[in-house]
Amino acid sequence: MEQTKSQRRTIIFDYWNANKKLKLIEESKSSSRQSVTLIEDLSNEIFMKFSIIFMFIISSRQSVTFIEDLSNEFSYEIFNHLHVYYVYKTFYNLNIRLQSLLTNLTLPLKISVSSMSKSICQSYNRHIIMLNSQRITSLCLSNPFIVDVIFSPVRIASNFTRLETLIIDNIKSKYLINILNYFF
Repeated sequence: MEQTKSQRRTIIFDYWNANKKLKLIEESKSSSRQSVTLIEDLSNEIFMKFSIIFMFIISSRQSVTFIEDLSNEFSYEIFNHLHVYYVYKTFYNLNIRLQSLLTNLTLPLKISVSSMSKSICQSYNRHIIMLNSQRITSLCLSNPFIVDVIFSPVRIASNFTRLETLIIDNIKSKYLINILNYFF
């Protein structure tokens, strides 16, 4: 049998310059955009960013075969584009390193709570929202019982120190007037 020795290529991929180019592409797209929906734009943006990340992984000198092998920066970039609930559910108990990354994460969080069962909603509130309330910048609540779960008692609203956007949709809450009085 004839053996062939694979040659190792060193490809240098500049992630930060590629990210700058990506932003320029996004800006030029936004100026000429007419009828493209917001969801398509978001999907394309996430796809492009993940493409850059994975191009770097493929072209790096080391082969990355496990998510644990990714650098913290790449992990943060991936976490930033995924729903917080699924990030915690998927990565939190994987290993100590990822657990500490998620625990010490300083990135602002945008949380959307919509179609979840009451038990999942309570677990989500206990393990994610309450533990990270000081990092939440956007909170979208469209689940009929979630406002009562999150803001019961109303004084818990004071924990959301970085909250910039609060979206309440399809909510019937006995605390709603008190919550709105607290924030406004």
